[in-house]
Amino acid sequence: MWKLKILTGDLAGQSFSLQEGDNGVGRSPSNQIHLKSTGVSKTHCVFKVNGSAIAIKDLGSSNGTFVNGIKVDQSILQVGDRVGIHNILCEITYVISQYTTGSNYQNMGNMDGAAAPDMNSMPDYDQAIPDYAEDVAGDGTGEEHQAPPSNAKESFLQYIENVMLPGVYRLAEIFEFKAVLFSFVLTFIFVTTLLSVIPMLSITKQTIERESGRRALGIARSIVRVNQEILGKGFRSQLTTRFAEREEGVNVALIIDADDGSVIAPANEIGAYRNDQFIHAARKMDEEFVSQINDKTVGASVPIRTYDRKTGSYNISAYAVVLYNMGSLSISEGRTISLFIQTLAMALVLGAILFFFMYKLIERPFNHLSSSIDKAIKGDTRSIEPVFQFPVLDRLYTNVNSLLNQSLSDSGGGDSFAYQDPMEKQNEAKNMTNIIASPCLALNADGHFIAMNQMAESLMMETEMNLQNQSFEAIGDMSLQLSLKDLWERCVADTRSTHSNNIEMGGVDTVIEAQAITTSSNIDYIIVTFNHLAEQGDY
Repeated sequence: MWKLKILTGDLAGQSFSLQEGDNGVGRSPSNQIHLKSTGVSKTHCVFKVNGSAIAIKDLGSSNGTFVNGIKVDQSILQVGDRVGIHNILCEITYVISQYTTGSNYQNMGNMDGAAAPDMNSMPDYDQAIPDYAEDVAGDGTGEEHQAPPSNAKESFLQYIENVMLPGVYRLAEIFEFKAVLFSFVLTFIFVTTLLSVIPMLSITKQTIERESGRRALGIARSIVRVNQEILGKGFRSQLTTRFAEREEGVNVALIIDADDGSVIAPANEIGAYRNDQFIHAARKMDEEFVSQINDKTVGASVPIRTYDRKTGSYNISAYAVVLYNMGSLSISEGRTISLFIQTLAMALVLGAILFFFMYKLIERPFNHLSSSIDKAIKGDTRSIEPVFQFPVLDRLYTNVNSLLNQSLSDSGGGDSFAYQDPMEKQNEAKNMTNIIASPCLALNADGHFIAMNQMAESLMMETEMNLQNQSFEAIGDMSLQLSLKDLWERCVADTRSTHSNNIEMGGVDTVIEAQAITTSSNIDYIIVTFNHLAEQGDY
């Protein structure tokens, strides 16, 4: 028979039989398993038993359901799995009839029931939970259920997770992980380099257009300076644009009569009429004019003013016109490709350095975990301490520690909670705080801090390192200090009850609950959790 053993809370130490079918858990008395803890929803979750199979499904609770420290919507369970119902920690056990040599179930539950199920032949979720198959695993894959998205962001994230990422994950199964990671870095470098060249070319083109217009205007001004006095004296036959024509990039250099628009210089085009839209536009201007004619040509015109004795003023008598080829300043295709290759080469060097450090950073936690497990197997240590600030790894270390403790307990034939080494109790307490899905800390029997999860650090604005092995006086908040000391004293006086205090933290009314974890009559450690009063409402 399947059983649920409560490890923390008011019901710590009690076990509940899980009957065939649905076994509801929640704060409402109508549930088969009634939990009065704050933060537990009225109908929090349900255990579904189907012969030798058991599964759990969250019923839309506000604070979540966790299996071995991982939040789930539903999951197949096995003997020894630890289930977190908000801040209440439970363990799945199975009642077996007798000790069996080499059995993995010798220390799990009472010995007066049926034989333990074979976990190597557990059915898929569809088979274990037929009533849920249609609504939570309708595709027949037995994959974990995901709640329908409530907004566009969740829809997008589910699309990424369900459609795009499976293909990415598959790459690491087909090819070596290092090669997959390097291909991602290489693709990023190539695309980034290509995208950086495109705006660079656009900026270069704009610069060439401005420079071509500036040079064309400068040459037109030179034509005016050379020919203005000659034109004023009426010596039109002496007008020249030859020096301008020799300038690199100049396609056409002309002097146009202001009255009839005919060419009056150079000599080989005198009297000709240019049907050029730019020239027509320039003749309407009484000031300098620059305009891009097409993708390759820019035009510039400068009016030539001479003194009119009849009117006694300077009038426009002609225009100096220059058509300039922008191709003389443009970057060739060869130079563009060369620029791209040079940029790509530099990016590859930097990318290779980045890849090296990134891969080493990814590899380091696994090397540390492997080395620590080797030491544990050899008997040099009985626990593994996480040294990396990464929540996913914290859960992995917690689960590995649980397996190590269970393995060591099974091999010794003793109770898995009967630690003789205080350090083992401290490690167990640390694992406990990491599994509980709310701000949580642990005290030893003397009232000294031994563990604290990240949510508790944020809430208390303290760090586990600063409070390690410190007494209550190390806390700066006097009201919190006194409240924790009071709860510790009450837990020491009454180890079987859950004790609570209400205080204000960060402007929010907060319930602090404390429960002693004991072996026989001795306190191993005390678990303290923090919950806002807002979490006690209906869910």
